[in-house]
Amino acid sequence: MKSFYILCCISLVFGLASCKQDTMTQKTSETPAAVDSINAAPATTPEQPADQAVTGGHDYTFLTDKLLLYKDVYNGDKESKEQPYKDEWIDLDPTGTFKAGKLQKQTHTGQWSYNHETKTLFLRPDVKNYKMSEWKVLHNEQMIVWVGTQTYGDNKLQVKLIRSATLPE
Repeated sequence: MKSFYILCCISLVFGLASCKQDTMTQKTSETPAAVDSINAAPATTPEQPADQAVTGGHDYTFLTDKLLLYKDVYNGDKESKEQPYKDEWIDLDPTGTFKAGKLQKQTHTGQWSYNHETKTLFLRPDVKNYKMSEWKVLHNEQMIVWVGTQTYGDNKLQVKLIRSATLPE
């Protein structure tokens, strides 16, 4: 229960911070030409080539800087102490591919894309043992929170990830 409140507070803080940052960025740095080029850039989809995962001149290092370790998961059940992603990690590459695993072992690979306007991350594993997923993304320098969407039935999940230079042990 305590972790639920912590995740909610973190989500609220990131949401407010990203809104303020987006507003300030638009007011100070965008010219009409820049706005047009952003709006003209198509949203990324799983069918796009991997080299087009980063489009419209956006910087997605908040997703690709270091690998991400799954730290906490809230699955909507107050009674559950289960951590479905315990000891797992994911490494999103700027080319639109990713590697994922548990502890020191890589378990699968896949492709990812990010829709800047909706702040939504799409993960498509290369193997059928792992399902596709879609997440709303909140972030700061050292941590990311993924909130599951209804698209693939993950809407009860909230995942806290932290950056790391090394795999978990």
